[in-house]
Amino acid sequence: MAVPIRRATLAAIALPALFVAMAGLARANTITVNTLDSGSQPAPLCTLEDAVTAACRERSYR
Repeated sequence: MAVPIRRATLAAIALPALFVAMAGLARANTITVNTLDSGSQPAPLCTLEDAVTAACRERSYR
Protein backbone atom coordinates (compact mmCIF):
# COMPACT_ATOMS: atom_id res chain seq x y z
CA MET A 1 0.00 0.00 0.00
CA ALA A 2 2.94 2.37 0.41
CA VAL A 3 3.61 2.53 -3.33
CA PRO A 4 0.15 3.91 -4.34
CA ILE A 5 0.37 6.52 -1.58
CA ARG A 6 3.79 7.62 -2.81
CA ARG A 7 2.52 7.86 -6.37
CA ALA A 8 -0.47 9.93 -5.27
CA THR A 9 1.79 12.23 -3.26
CA LEU A 10 4.17 12.62 -6.19
CA ALA A 11 1.27 13.35 -8.53
CA ALA A 12 -0.20 15.87 -6.08
CA ILE A 13 3.12 17.75 -6.08
CA ALA A 14 4.25 17.30 -9.69
CA LEU A 15 0.99 18.02 -11.55
CA PRO A 16 0.38 21.52 -10.16
CA ALA A 17 4.02 22.40 -10.79
CA LEU A 18 3.66 21.16 -14.36
CA PHE A 19 0.50 23.19 -14.90
CA VAL A 20 2.16 26.35 -13.58
CA ALA A 21 5.14 25.80 -15.88
CA MET A 22 2.89 25.22 -18.89
CA ALA A 23 0.83 28.33 -18.18
CA GLY A 24 3.82 30.45 -19.10
CA LEU A 25 3.91 28.85 -22.54
CA ALA A 26 0.33 29.75 -23.45
CA ARG A 27 -0.01 33.12 -25.11
CA ALA A 28 -2.84 34.94 -26.80
CA ASN A 29 -3.03 38.05 -28.94
CA THR A 30 -6.00 40.20 -29.67
CA ILE A 31 -6.40 41.24 -33.28
CA THR A 32 -8.84 44.10 -33.72
CA VAL A 33 -10.83 44.16 -36.95
CA ASN A 34 -11.60 47.81 -37.62
CA THR A 35 -13.09 47.85 -41.11
CA LEU A 36 -15.91 46.01 -42.85
CA ASP A 37 -14.22 46.16 -46.26
CA SER A 38 -13.07 42.95 -47.90
CA GLY A 39 -9.56 42.11 -49.01
CA SER A 40 -6.43 43.66 -47.58
CA GLN A 41 -6.35 47.34 -46.69
CA PRO A 42 -3.41 49.66 -46.00
CA ALA A 43 -2.36 50.22 -42.39
CA PRO A 44 -3.87 51.02 -39.87
CA LEU A 45 -6.98 49.26 -41.19
CA CYS A 46 -7.37 45.55 -40.44
CA THR A 47 -9.99 43.51 -42.25
CA LEU A 48 -11.37 40.17 -41.11
CA GLU A 49 -9.31 38.50 -43.82
CA ASP A 50 -6.14 40.20 -42.51
CA ALA A 51 -6.95 39.08 -38.96
CA VAL A 52 -7.50 35.45 -39.97
CA THR A 53 -4.29 35.45 -41.99
CA ALA A 54 -2.36 36.90 -39.06
CA ALA A 55 -3.85 34.37 -36.63
CA CYS A 56 -2.89 31.50 -38.92
CA ARG A 57 0.64 32.83 -39.12
CA GLU A 58 0.68 33.25 -35.32
CA ARG A 59 1.78 36.85 -35.36
CA SER A 60 0.13 40.20 -34.96
CA TYR A 61 -0.69 42.08 -38.12
CA ARG A 62 -0.69 45.86 -38.39
